[in-house]
Amino acid sequence: YRYWTHHGIRPAHMGIRNERYKLMFLYGDPLHMTGSDKTGITPKWEFHDLEHDPFEDHNSYDDEQYKNIGKFIVEFNMICHHLQTGIIFLLEMNGLKNQQLANIVISNYTAGALQSILRSMICELNEFNDNEKEIINNIFSRIEDLIKIRNDIAHGALFVGYGEDEEADFSQFEGYKLHKNAKGSDTKILKYDQSKFESFIEEASNVAALTMKMYNCIGRNF
Repeated sequence: YRYWTHHGIRPAHMGIRNERYKLMFLYGDPLHMTGSDKTGITPKWEFHDLEHDPFEDHNSYDDEQYKNIGKFIVEFNMICHHLQTGIIFLLEMNGLKNQQLANIVISNYTAGALQSILRSMICELNEFNDNEKEIINNIFSRIEDLIKIRNDIAHGALFVGYGEDEEADFSQFEGYKLHKNAKGSDTKILKYDQSKFESFIEEASNVAALTMKMYNCIGRNF
């Protein structure tokens, strides 16, 4: 999203968010927008855990673990963007003339639905050799793994930096996520540290790049 109008108490900014986390870049420049204050601010980043900080009183951007959560969300959302782009690309290659129709159809789909749709479309519209099939299956398998990680982080009960301010440890966090299965319900224990999150960030970045390269392979098969 983007908030264009600039005021001292609410600077102009752009950001991304889900139901729990919110990452914003406050560029604080009026950009000649009507109704904006003329004086800008020094640009800065803000990150908020809306579950623990619903009124956005504490900027967690410099808390190391929150920083890693924000970086992972950015990389994961880039994968979602590439999935949407791939669906639109295939529809246009097969006769869709109005891109807005595709935007309307896929606008509310989650990452899981997007990757399932794109994977089915690729299988339907293209013929690949065994090596290409293996590469494409590997990419989608890695996307599925990242979706599970993202869902654990976004929907789990995570405890970050608990304790008195001088004792708070932001280097790791623990939590849990409830889920149902064939036997009823179960509890998944979550435990992450900085190195684990760095590996998530690297994997999401690599998969985003591979997804874009995959479209080159798809394009050659039309």
